[in-house]
Amino acid sequence: MTTFLLMRLLLKDRWRKLQLQYGWAARLSTCLVLGIGAWMLASVAARLVRDASQEQIVDVLNTLIAAWVIAGVLTGKDLTWHTRLERLLVFRLSFLRLYASALILGFLTFPMLLCFCLLEISVAERSAGHGAMLFALPGFALLVCGVRAMISLVRTALFRAGALSRPVRYILWILIACLIASAVVLGVYHIAGPLPGYQFSSIFLGVQPLEHLALTLVVVGLLIAADYVAQRDLVYSGIAGPLGLRVSRKGAGKFLLLRPSPSRVLWLISLLGWFRNRNALLLLIWGALYGFGYTYFTKAGSQIYFAAFCWMVLIFHSYLRGNILGVDNKGVWLYYVLPFPIENAVRAKNSALSFVQAIMIGGVLLPAVLRATPGMTTAVDWIGILSFAACGVLLGEIFGSIFSVLHPEPIERTSMYSGGTTPGAFLVPLLQTAILAVLLVPAAAARRNLSPLTAVVAFASVPVLLWAVRTVLLRSWVRNRMVSESESIQLKLMGS
Repeated sequence: MTTFLLMRLLLKDRWRKLQLQYGWAARLSTCLVLGIGAWMLASVAARLVRDASQEQIVDVLNTLIAAWVIAGVLTGKDLTWHTRLERLLVFRLSFLRLYASALILGFLTFPMLLCFCLLEISVAERSAGHGAMLFALPGFALLVCGVRAMISLVRTALFRAGALSRPVRYILWILIACLIASAVVLGVYHIAGPLPGYQFSSIFLGVQPLEHLALTLVVVGLLIAADYVAQRDLVYSGIAGPLGLRVSRKGAGKFLLLRPSPSRVLWLISLLGWFRNRNALLLLIWGALYGFGYTYFTKAGSQIYFAAFCWMVLIFHSYLRGNILGVDNKGVWLYYVLPFPIENAVRAKNSALSFVQAIMIGGVLLPAVLRATPGMTTAVDWIGILSFAACGVLLGEIFGSIFSVLHPEPIERTSMYSGGTTPGAFLVPLLQTAILAVLLVPAAAARRNLSPLTAVVAFASVPVLLWAVRTVLLRSWVRNRMVSESESIQLKLMGS
């Protein structure tokens, strides 16, 4: 079978699936709505591009590309068409042809076609000749291929590294580390030339397009070659499904049995469970790195700034906090047969998630440790922010435990949206936000009017009070509720 016949077969299969999923009315209405939206966006984009300088266009392109890559890594959707290469091995074609077919077909999605139309309209408005429009086509193709390859490499390293051979895995991590380090260095020293925004803006605007096109072709070619090697090794490994950062069984056993005790082993199992949850892991990485990077490089700092950032990273996991038992799904029955109090299961999962959130809060506060930061210079400032963060974590544990036991719903680990519409997913962040906002007013008054020692005692007393409520009152309520409603909880989570 030739590559052309394979692509034709894949297109027919794609069209058949679209016919089964959507009727002609749905497809027509969707195309009309997206077409009208693209036309309106094109008029706005053309006017902005016509009036903007190249420096402004470079900044916008760098921001859009960064947002595209981050959104693709977090959601797994990069707006291109992805073909499951392991399912194409039945055809007698080399892997190079299979990969090339998938790469070419990746452009055949409605968002990609609309983006190309918007780009051509914007370039036509800005440039006087037709040369820029001709160069915009290969430039757009290189942009899409580069972003697609970067997202694929990062997601392979995060979720499928266990299926790769050791040399490929190490080379992949080194490549990703080099890309991140180069982007950070160029951003710190404000060197715009090597960044993708400058290269692609020069191509699209017709400013020495051949030179920039050749340089971009080399970089994108290296990314595609690296992705080809990683995907080939991954597909021929015979392992399917997300693996994440898999450790060996021997290493996992040593980790779980480090100073063993029933409560410690349960906590470590809960922690590994959160790291294995795709959404929890990605939110942890994003919250810690973004909080540290933005605070450190922008040199921002004030009490309200750090409080707002701590609140933001706490909200990330709120939908999981409000449905603690949901991530166990059909395995919830195990908690009723293990030889420890039933409430310890919720307690361990809550404290493990609190540890994950503490890492993100640490990323936000680390710049204030590394250098003098306005608003974080005295002991009162530090105690106030740490008290605020601890109150947020404890409030999440309290309300999360209540809603997790009252309204447990199963969460599919590989789904991006499963479990996000439970009552706890909405009410836990709302209650956290409302109470923390109320606490800010007396905290500000205490900081202004009380002596430093009195203010420290006042700030420390609030999380101590919440800790006592969680330990004394909530624990017995959770135990009684899980025992009395054991049958309904297991039926809800086990789906029968």
